[in-house]
Amino acid sequence: MNGSNSLNRRFSLLAIAVAGALAPGLSQAENSSTTLEEVVITAEKRPENTQTAALAVSVLDGGELEKRAVRDFRDLQAVTPSLSVTESGILTFMNIRGIGLTLSSPTVVSGVATYRDGLFSPSPIFMSEPMFDAAGIEVLRGPQGTFVGQNSTGGAVFQTSRSPELGGESSGHFGLTIGQYQRFGVDAAVNMPLSETLALRIAVATEKRDSYFSNRNSKATPGSVDHKSVRIGLLWKPSDNFELLWKTEANIARDGGYPYQPQPGSPNAVAASADPWTLTMDRADIDDRHDSVRTGIEAKLTLDNGVVIRSLSGYQLGTQNFINDTDGTSLDLGWEHQRILDRVFSQELDVISPSTDRVRWTLGGSWVRQEAHLDLHAYSNAFPFGPGGFFPTQDVHFLTDTPKTAVGAFAQVSTDLRDGLELQAGARWSRDRQTQSGGLFLAPAPPLPPFIPAFGPSYEQAHVTGKVALNWKLDAAHFLYVFAANGFKSGGVNLTALPFAAEKVKDIEAGWKATWADDHVRTQFGVFHMDYRNLQTELVDTTIGASATGNAPKSTIKGAEFQLQAKYGGFATDFNWSYVDSRTDGMPMINIRNLPGGSAAGLGPQCAPGQPPFGCFDYAPFFSTPTGNATPYAPKTTANLGLEYAFEAAGSTWTPRIDISHLSEQFSSLFASQFDRIPARTIVNASIGIERGPWRGLVQVVNLGDKTYVSGIDYVTGNMWLGTPRTVGVSLRRSF
Repeated sequence: MNGSNSLNRRFSLLAIAVAGALAPGLSQAENSSTTLEEVVITAEKRPENTQTAALAVSVLDGGELEKRAVRDFRDLQAVTPSLSVTESGILTFMNIRGIGLTLSSPTVVSGVATYRDGLFSPSPIFMSEPMFDAAGIEVLRGPQGTFVGQNSTGGAVFQTSRSPELGGESSGHFGLTIGQYQRFGVDAAVNMPLSETLALRIAVATEKRDSYFSNRNSKATPGSVDHKSVRIGLLWKPSDNFELLWKTEANIARDGGYPYQPQPGSPNAVAASADPWTLTMDRADIDDRHDSVRTGIEAKLTLDNGVVIRSLSGYQLGTQNFINDTDGTSLDLGWEHQRILDRVFSQELDVISPSTDRVRWTLGGSWVRQEAHLDLHAYSNAFPFGPGGFFPTQDVHFLTDTPKTAVGAFAQVSTDLRDGLELQAGARWSRDRQTQSGGLFLAPAPPLPPFIPAFGPSYEQAHVTGKVALNWKLDAAHFLYVFAANGFKSGGVNLTALPFAAEKVKDIEAGWKATWADDHVRTQFGVFHMDYRNLQTELVDTTIGASATGNAPKSTIKGAEFQLQAKYGGFATDFNWSYVDSRTDGMPMINIRNLPGGSAAGLGPQCAPGQPPFGCFDYAPFFSTPTGNATPYAPKTTANLGLEYAFEAAGSTWTPRIDISHLSEQFSSLFASQFDRIPARTIVNASIGIERGPWRGLVQVVNLGDKTYVSGIDYVTGNMWLGTPRTVGVSLRRSF
């Protein structure tokens, strides 16, 4: 790691000393409630109490995200059950209950739909955006076939930023963060009521730090971070029954590239360092630049009868330009230069009845258009190319445009059958269309032609999904529910092969939510059984000798989840646990890693019977049938525990906190080999917050035990990512 251990120890002591020095100068904090407050979610278009919602959901507000060290989507797996978030280069694979995303392709989207301020954000570029000035986040588990529709087979994540507020004086905050590895960050926000009907909010955030790794073979700094973000919000409310909210956000990232390395025992590991925090990449031009812009306009009109008409229009733009060393060492076997441009246009219209009516209904429709442009050069010196081979360095150039359009219409009706007993029924019609143009250029190209045009495919299909639920509110403290739901993730096109099919999920769940001890304790317990078909995975198309997206057979996923929140005086705790058992039926497949060179590139199509292997390849010996393995990225057990205690001392409120998270082992492919295995891990974070008056200080230690652990594996290259080592940071914020 960059810097010596002694320097890290000195910084840790300095951080604690700074926090201690700040405390006497702070002023008195306000007393907080000694019981749990009501938690309201809006994922199903209307506000509802989480304790009486027929959903498996986890909710964190902005304050909880900060004190639990959740800075982006990757950190959510440490605070919610059944969630796995793993790194794999350009993509971050988010999976809930073993359903989501398992491969990198511009035509495949995640089965966990992500929304930022109400806008569907399908591009992988948007996954790395930081959370700043956050109002909260909702993580929904299981298919969301009615309100989200397509691409939510595993669940959905809704992130919301703080909106402008009317009335009163201008308010806001300014904060600084320093930490190890030269970490320095600024976050600030100001809310300005401009008039009785108009309010403005501006928020900014920056973070810069060195890499956790040293790179001994070049000046490149893979893993370094340099992010800048700004958001502007404007609220106009000319009357009690109409409001217009506009938000625009921009993110600029200039990072040092992907800090991966070969797994121990893999072919390229001979050139890797024995120290996992020392990289051996030989390229000096490793880089990663990704930018994004998002703008949305939400209009709400409340009619005299209480019906709400809501419109949400959005535009998102993401660009990424990066160079990476694909072998991760000094072997100079390959590198990539990739440019991506994603545009997303969206429109949603909802009509929502009053929540006080006996029969409550919601109607709506949506339209999303995504335009994905890919310009990828993959250079290879692996035999027979490059020095020592028969051919010069090979350039495999993918140049494609992939437009996708999704339209949907949905409706849900809820009615009270009798006191405490509610019936819900919802359905959604969706149609997806996807095409692809461009092609694949090869130079040199043996045994394939120098240009392979796009197969010219198109994918178009309509689906009906939905949910039927029976909810029973036994009394003010106990709520039972049972429901059946289904969902799908859109199929798509392959560059040089036939289209792949949509994923489909059928889900049956039952749950019990309860409040105990006069609102001091809340629990949520649920069980589920899911029939999962057509898992989209990477296969080898032997007719052309290339990788392509295909479908695996049926999987069965079942399990249970439990959540608890408690608060007694200054003591508070939260606990999440899940058990997920997934099994996949067998199908003959080729493990790409077992092919010569670890890839089908250059091998050619399947040889005809009796044909000598010249210009073709015999794939038959490489087929296997993995049966009964778990779906990728499906840890059998997840658990996390948080404990905190707030007390008064030296005129300030002190809140020490500890968070413990555990994920059992998981695998990056259906083959579940040793090179697919992401070992189990248990990580401990600790912090102490200090508050008085407008000042707040926070000393935070991530990975207190300094555990070295694998956070992701690239199935194609076999490279691995490591999670964050022990880091100490100090933040100071003043509100006004």
